[in-house]
Amino acid sequence: MYNISFIKIVIGNTMNKHRPYRWGSGNMCKNQVSTGLIVACLLLSGCVTTPAEIHHKTGVKPQKQASDLTACQVKAANAVTASIQVRSTPIFQTRTKMNCRIVDDNIRCKETGGRISGGDVRTYDANADLRERVTDECMTKKGYMKYEFRRCTPSEVKNSSTTNTIFPPVTEMTCAKQTSTGGWVLVNPE
Repeated sequence: MYNISFIKIVIGNTMNKHRPYRWGSGNMCKNQVSTGLIVACLLLSGCVTTPAEIHHKTGVKPQKQASDLTACQVKAANAVTASIQVRSTPIFQTRTKMNCRIVDDNIRCKETGGRISGGDVRTYDANADLRERVTDECMTKKGYMKYEFRRCTPSEVKNSSTTNTIFPPVTEMTCAKQTSTGGWVLVNPE
């Protein structure tokens, strides 16, 4: 997502007053401002919540929706088998440098650099997206629509009923609250 080592270099070099960091015009103030913006964006990105994706059908009990979703997920798992793929990140090696000095009429050399990074192995299921599409299609055939609901704010949860015996109709204000069991309750704030 973000190249953290790049950000460390920018922050480290702009904070070092003895060795000014030059990028573009070399204006130190511009670099400090851009560094501050980068740090602020990174901090704020942690506050963003992802929407809740829910298959919704007005008037259906959450237990029935969960049962239908499980049946569709099983059908999709049987129809689209897992295809586990293995990938590795590229391997990089830093340049080596030989530093030599004379000590007591002897030449002593020390090699620095040559650090190897990367080569991390990861696995993923290449068919995961297809299996999700098959699940969505199955739920659509059962009369559900997939929505992305924003997550409810604490005040919306406090001022509204958070126990759904059936899924309410969807409005522009509908939001989702996650339950302690991992399910979702839909809230129509008043």
